[in-house]
Amino acid sequence: LPGAQVLEEQPMIPTLEQAIGGLASVPALAPDALADLRARYWAMVEDLGASATADLTVDKHPLHMARMPLIHRLFPEARILLVERHPYDVVLSCFMANFRPNQAMLSFTDLEEAARTYDAVFTAWSQAEARLPLTVHRVRYERLVALQDRISLEENQKQVGRRIDVLLSTGVGKKDAETHRLTGRAEDNRLVHVELPAGSVVPRPGDVVSVTVTHAAPFHLLADSPDGAPLQIRRTRAGDAWDRTQAESCG
Repeated sequence: LPGAQVLEEQPMIPTLEQAIGGLASVPALAPDALADLRARYWAMVEDLGASATADLTVDKHPLHMARMPLIHRLFPEARILLVERHPYDVVLSCFMANFRPNQAMLSFTDLEEAARTYDAVFTAWSQAEARLPLTVHRVRYERLVALQDRISLEENQKQVGRRIDVLLSTGVGKKDAETHRLTGRAEDNRLVHVELPAGSVVPRPGDVVSVTVTHAAPFHLLADSPDGAPLQIRRTRAGDAWDRTQAESCG
């Protein structure tokens, strides 16, 4: 959205919670104290390189669910977007994720503790929702993913038949060896799997190939060669650097 900015799991609210000594102090906050806390919040936003005057700021942080009393006192007009997902999926996803170690994320290093954390956070949320006049919009995660998949497929299908340049990389296409393909990114960063026709010169990671898109999926494009014509390759300095790296690794 024009004028919108999204802050991904940044520490503004946790920092303010710590500054006031915890959520138990929220009811006693005077108007002057609240004004000071708001000013500190927006100063931290600007320290991140974001804007304190954006038309819309989305402060995305799942553990905000447990901090709603403070958030509501600071921003009583804030709209809350709650993305709901099956608890089993949430707990397992958090347990399997490679989080940056901190006090909160330590709860997800054990499956049972992850479940307890989920329960505690949602209990705090349910209590806040029952007691505070929050403006909440709920979205089902599974429906949101299905919608994004449909939109992504529709947009990718518009690329079929187009001639595009693909910057090749290495280690991205998990099935490249068995499908005789190379993988890279188009100029708009779409993931593209490129067929390597029999007899074609093999381009290096870092080289650019010019191909025609033949198939679209939600998260990638295919560029096959129905006539088996060799790839059109533009050698690059990045490819030269790959050659030097390979030579050095061989001693």
